Amino acid sequence: MLSPQLRRRLAALHRWSALAFAPVIVVILVTGIILAFRPILGRAHGDHPATGTLQPARLLALLDSVDGAGKAGFVLMQDDRRSVTLFTGPGTPPRTFELANGREVPTPPLPPPDFFDKVEGVHKDLWAGLGWLVTLASIAMVVLVILGPILARPSRARRNALGWHIWAGWFAWPLLALLPLSLVIMKLHAPLGRMRQVPPITLVAALTRAQHALDLTRLDGVHRFPGGAIVVLQGAHGPEQFVVRGDDVRPLESGMSRLGRELHTGTWAGPWSGVVNVLAALGLLGMLTTGIVAWIRKVRRVVT
Repeated sequence: MLSPQLRRRLAALHRWSALAFAPVIVVILVTGIILAFRPILGRAHGDHPATGTLQPARLLALLDSVDGAGKAGFVLMQDDRRSVTLFTGPGTPPRTFELANGREVPTPPLPPPDFFDKVEGVHKDLWAGLGWLVTLASIAMVVLVILGPILARPSRARRNALGWHIWAGWFAWPLLALLPLSLVIMKLHAPLGRMRQVPPITLVAALTRAQHALDLTRLDGVHRFPGGAIVVLQGAHGPEQFVVRGDDVRPLESGMSRLGRELHTGTWAGPWSGVVNVLAALGLLGMLTTGIVAWIRKVRRVVT
């Protein structure tokens, strides 16, 4: 049992977290509803057509020839699998080469973001580089979902905004908790971090080590980070990412984080899982609305 003092403090945390982050939470939930239609419509995240089959030996030979110093930080396969683009760093234009003959060709423009990509940009960082604010609002949603059932029992709920808020919070809790808790689970993968006492790896070395464990004919790209590299393959359900560090090649995501991502993006059961996410986001919007309405009515009663 909670002491009255602790209950008041938790109730204040619950209330003021909702009020402080309400505008951002609304944006997150509305964009989340839109993004849930991506799996409903069969539009896989990161899906783009890839024609042809990559020959890893040709790619390694090309990279060794044009990037012998190992300065490239990112390599992107073009969709036709016949050319590759190297990115060296800020201030240096990318260079594109044909795999068949090593000839340099003009770099094609990157495809413009589609509607869902733009919505995802708002969902993740409000389209203004405010990812930290989205993170804080997401933490607030986790706090709200966890504290809700602790603070009030449905037997004490009345038939008003607060009553609906409490009853829905109890009996729809698994649905309401789906999105914020799946986000937490999605982040449960091993951090990349910095590997001390490990020299920087070149992209050629990373791909050479990865080819023994991965099917590089499906390569989408590879980019370096301190102490290793991330290899991205074209998968049946979107991109698959693997970390190469030293002689170790392993998936970037753990089984738990992959489950969290599928739950959060609504891809765990095809279109129907997208529908579940729409209902979950609508439920959270309803909880936020009824909670704020109940607070406004309480303030009015106190004032009058």
